[in-house]
Amino acid sequence: PGIVASGEPYLLNFWASWCVTCQAESRFLRMISDEVPIIGVALKDAPESATRWLREFGSPYQFSYIDADGHYAELLGVQGAPETFLIDGDGKVRFHYQGLLQETVWRERVMPILQGLRNE
Repeated sequence: PGIVASGEPYLLNFWASWCVTCQAESRFLRMISDEVPIIGVALKDAPESATRWLREFGSPYQFSYIDADGHYAELLGVQGAPETFLIDGDGKVRFHYQGLLQETVWRERVMPILQGLRNE
C-alpha cells in the first residue's frame, strides 16, 4: 500500500515466472488493467526470470516487485501463485482470491466491490 495514489483502489497480484497458471491469468490482467491499477509481486522468483517473463508475456502491472524469499507474501497469508487482493484507498484488503482470476470472478465478485469503493 502507498504505491498507488492515495484513495484509489488497486489490485495486488502475486505471480511467478515458474507459474503456468500465471501465464493464462496475465492475459486477463492485461485486459482489465485499464479498469484498475494492478501492482505485481513476483513470488519466490529471481529478478532476471521475472523480467524475462514480463517481456515475453507482457506486463499488466504499473509496478512489479520481487518477493524473493516470500516474506511479504507470508505477511499477507499468500499460499501460492497466483493470488490477488483488491485493496481499497485506505490500504484495507476488500477481496482476496486464490487461483486464476478470470472473467466470471471479476464480473460477479470483484466489480461490485470495486464499484462500491468508487461510489463511496
